[in-house]
Amino acid sequence: MQPGRTAFRISLVKRINNASDAMEFLLALEQHDRWGNKRIVLDCNTKNAKSIVLGHVRKIQLGRRTYHYMLSGLVMDDHWENEVTEYGAVNITGFRIVDHSRKIVRDFMDGLRRMDPRFKGTISVRASLTLLYIPD
Repeated sequence: MQPGRTAFRISLVKRINNASDAMEFLLALEQHDRWGNKRIVLDCNTKNAKSIVLGHVRKIQLGRRTYHYMLSGLVMDDHWENEVTEYGAVNITGFRIVDHSRKIVRDFMDGLRRMDPRFKGTISVRASLTLLYIPD
């Protein structure tokens, strides 16, 4: 496979406002094509992504083997609880954008905690915040 030579086709695009909108869409998709592979891109905040994945796993009408979720943005950099076993029931791909092992990131997070008490403990970094920070 070479870059630019692979066919890529988008079948459906749906704007959703919340997890229940997503569930309605997934149920309709399941009725239309029960056995076909479905690759779902979730371009939303972490709270909605978690709700959608948990809702999918808990809906007995939805298959699990034919779905693959791709999470965009900083969603994977937020905290995903290890105790929630449902996250392992469907295929999920995401990329960590923030490397918390780098000194510049640790310094930034420490400075953020010192400046604003709302950032004590685990920090959830939003894309808008990261776009505001430009290192020297």
